[in-house]
Parts: sequence; structure tokens; C-alpha cells
Amino acid sequence: APVVKAAPVVKPAPVEPPAKGVPLAVTVASGEHQTFRGMGTSIGNWGHGYERLAPKQRQLLAKQLWADLGFPILRLWINTYDCSPKAGVLDLADFRSRYIDSGVVADARANGVTTVLLAPEGLPDYLAEPDGDARKLIADGAEPYADLVASFIIALRDQAGLTIDATGMQNEPNDKDHFSAAQVVAIVKRLRSKLDAAGMNQVLIVAPETSSADQVLYEWLDALHADAEAWKAIAGISSHSYNMAATSEADRRRFGKDYWMTEASDNGPEEAGDALRASSVATRVLNDLNHGVTHWIHFLGFETDDPKDNATRIFSLRSDGTGWTTFRKHAHYRMLSRAFPPGAVLHRCVSSLDGEMTWTYGKKPRITAACARLKDGWSVGLSNYTAPTFSDRGDTGTWSIDQEGYAAVTYAVTVTIAELSSAGDLPVAVTRCNASGPRPETTATMHSGAVTLDITPLETVTLRIVR
Repeated sequence: APVVKAAPVVKPAPVEPPAKGVPLAVTVASGEHQTFRGMGTSIGNWGHGYERLAPKQRQLLAKQLWADLGFPILRLWINTYDCSPKAGVLDLADFRSRYIDSGVVADARANGVTTVLLAPEGLPDYLAEPDGDARKLIADGAEPYADLVASFIIALRDQAGLTIDATGMQNEPNDKDHFSAAQVVAIVKRLRSKLDAAGMNQVLIVAPETSSADQVLYEWLDALHADAEAWKAIAGISSHSYNMAATSEADRRRFGKDYWMTEASDNGPEEAGDALRASSVATRVLNDLNHGVTHWIHFLGFETDDPKDNATRIFSLRSDGTGWTTFRKHAHYRMLSRAFPPGAVLHRCVSSLDGEMTWTYGKKPRITAACARLKDGWSVGLSNYTAPTFSDRGDTGTWSIDQEGYAAVTYAVTVTIAELSSAGDLPVAVTRCNASGPRPETTATMHSGAVTLDITPLETVTLRIVR
């Protein structure tokens, strides 16, 4: 007689207990905003630590970084002063060594990467002149600089077999190597024409990639938008998320373009279980999604260990090639990339406490939220960026107090999705990562479009609502 196997016993997920924190309301507006295209990270591999790993270790690291995190975007760096030390010289050797010969690009593509973004960095000496403590692009340098970037992209295709999907114009052109608004406009127009002439009209240009979403970004976006040819040349606007992340002011200046947040991390030391660092970047993901961002990219996926600056990394590679340290932000990114996959359609959220919940200059929001409609339901992300080490004092003249979050509070957050108000009772899958690390999944119930749950300090929570 055939053997009949018993059906496996499936234990129900624990149910969320009644909320007891300080009440706070997050309201999700009706109406679609932007479509998210995915998360990613840049890779420097400046220390060539990837090559020192054994082949099986490289396979595991690539899987943990790209496949496990669901990151479809890889950002690669060219140092213009290395690839072109003299006018007329174009050297691919360093780039090929760090990314192609090392297997970084091939392994990333094998684990789900579909978009390669180029990050031009710095200026060759022949295109730079002093500008106070920094440098700036020479007055007539816009066209030769654009030609250099275009030539590098074309050479990668023709000599290295690597097709770039998108390119920046210059990494943080308002920081160490200064560009003017007029030069930004001229560069994107020239770069577009050079790429099109080479049959590379599929290469997207994103600009201006400023270090913050601030007045400089707004003025440069206004200049780009005022020039019809320049605005047509770019596929998306771009900025970075450090102390001043995406804002409604930047979002309003998209005019239908994508918004690439091409770099975010913290700076300084970090240990493996650092909940504060993890919460910081997770909160900025949610801020940016709630303010129009369509592509979100961490600074360094991995790099050789640096105890003074490991906060820039998701993984720090041991210099002897024996393995790596995984930082807590990995768990938060894993949650968020699953909650907001490519194709998620964002809806704007507002808070009863912090309004638009904008991560910008000054005190940071207590609770930050983002919400998206998926193919089979809805997804919500929430972050409590309060901490025992923070102070409620502000305007003290002390940077660390003025710019950090507020003192630790557990909030009972009620999320209300207007478009589900007539849906009756819906099951909600709840995932969490808090100061103790990832927690087991639990369930809750959404009643007539509203669900309430506690969120503890430095905790990231995602809600999955299936219809």
C-alpha cells in the first residue's frame, strides 16, 4: 500500500500584543506618487580585498550582498585623474583590475544586478584650478570634461566589453571639485551628444549628484530645467543622503523625471551589532522613498576593513582574505528591499508628530514611514529614530545634539491607508529588526484600513498587507 505522509504542521506566527506606547498617527494618502526601481550599492574595491577571498567565499559574499538584499543596481567608480593623468591619455587599467578582472561585475550580474551606474570622481590636473581650499573645473573645461567621461564609457564598451547602463556627471560637484551651474548644464548636453553619436543613446545620464538635498541642488535643478536641451539630456535628477536627504523641494523639481539617490552611509567607526548606524540608514531609505526617490544606493557594499571608517560599509573585508564582518544594516536593508521591490508604487505619508517626516538639517523625525502598493497588496516601512543616547535639547550649538534624533520613546503607531478603508479586516505580516537584531515574524490585523503597533527606539518595522 502507498505510504501516506502526514501534512507538515505549520505553526501560526505570534500575534502582535496590544500597543502601549505613545500614540502617533501615520496617514497614507490616496493617489500614486513614484514607481520605485530598486536599491543597490557602489563598490570601490580600492583595497583589492575581493580578489584575496577564496572563490567559494567570493560566491558567498556576492550572494549575501546582491541576491539576499535584492539589490539590482551596482555603482562603479572612475577616478578621472587616474584614467586620464594627461590630456589625450585614457587608461582603463585600474578600472579593469578593480571591477572586471576581479570578477566584481560578473559576480554581481550573476546574483541579480541589472543596472550598472558609473560614478566619475575628481578632476585631472589639466582640467582643474585652485578654488580656496578646494579645486574647480577650469572656465573652458565643460566640453573636454564631458568628452573624457564619454570616451571612458565608449572605451569600456569597445575595449573591455562592459556596457554602462547609466552614468553620473561628477560625484558631488559641490564638494571637493567644484562645478558651476552653467558648467553642469553644458556638460550634460555635451555628454548626451557624444554618447548618442557613439550609438549609446541607451546610457542614462543622472545629474547633478550633489552631496545634499539643499539650496545648491535646487538652484542647479532649476538651471537644468530652464534649458530644454539639458533637461531632455538627463533621465533623472540625483543627490546624496547624509545629513540632508531627499526633500519635497527636490521632489517638486523632478517634473516627472526619476530621482536617483546615488549615495548614502554614515562615516566613522562601526561594530557588527551597531543598531544606531543601522537605524540611521534605514530611516533615510524610508525618508527618500517618501520624497520621490526612484533608485536608492548605499555608498560601499564592501571594502577592506578600516576601523576608523567602517560605517561606510555593509561588509568589511579582512585584509588577510579570510572573510568579513557583516554590519547590522544588512538586516535592515534586507527587510526594506523585500518591502519595497522594483515596481512598488509609492504613496505619500504624513505623520501627526513630524508632518512630512523629512530627514534634513536639524533634529531628525521621531517616526519615519513609507508606503507602497504592490502587485498583490500593500507594504509599509516604519523606523523609530529615537535613542537612549540622544537628547531632546536642540539649538545648543553642539552639532551632535542639534543634528541627531530625539531621546528614546516607544510609539504606538497607527497606520491608516485611505484606499483600504472599506476593505474590512486584513491580515498583516510584521517583520522587525531592533537593537537586539532581527525578530521572528508576527501577525496583526488591519481594521478598515488602520493598524496599530508599538515601535521601539532604533527599530525598523515592515508591514505586508495582502489583498
